[in-house]
Amino acid sequence: KQLGFDQVYEVSRAAELVSEATRKLMYNAESGADIPRPVISSACPAVVRLIRVRFPDLVDNVLPLKSPMETAAAMAKQQAHEETGLPYEDIGCFFITPCPAKVTDIKAPIGLEKSMVDGALAISDVFPMLSSKMDHLTSIEPIANSGIIGVGWATSGGESAALLNEKYLAADGIENVIRVLEEIEDERIGELDFIELN
Repeated sequence: KQLGFDQVYEVSRAAELVSEATRKLMYNAESGADIPRPVISSACPAVVRLIRVRFPDLVDNVLPLKSPMETAAAMAKQQAHEETGLPYEDIGCFFITPCPAKVTDIKAPIGLEKSMVDGALAISDVFPMLSSKMDHLTSIEPIANSGIIGVGWATSGGESAALLNEKYLAADGIENVIRVLEEIEDERIGELDFIELN
């Protein structure tokens, strides 16, 4: 807030909601969802674009849910609207990220007409400014509203672990992601319910 932001909103809150929605979609026959197994996470826009271009036969396996970033942006704008009365178009929402793929996802979102996020800031640019402000804090405003499931998304396998199911695979790095997708396409992967790729 000392850098000029009016409010801070944890994406991990939205990650918990996405995890809950994923569990319901995958394990609730009443949801009507018939997603081929293994279900592939839709959280990483680079992976979703890769699947669309290089592995089109796996498009139906991609989880049909918005990412935590988009979910959090919608929730943050709703909260700001309720607190200020400002129209949504006058509320700016910026995502602090270590991932350049999120910038592309904001400018050209897949499956959405327009992103709820107005821009992205690289954590590498923001952290030095944050660090200098944190060194001089006189009081700390508590903002944490999420638990271990939401916070766990920040680690490789965190999204998968949030499903509370042991039949998953998590991989990151482009070479590993491509290898996993090739094995799924060639039906060389064992019986898995979920695949998290970043």
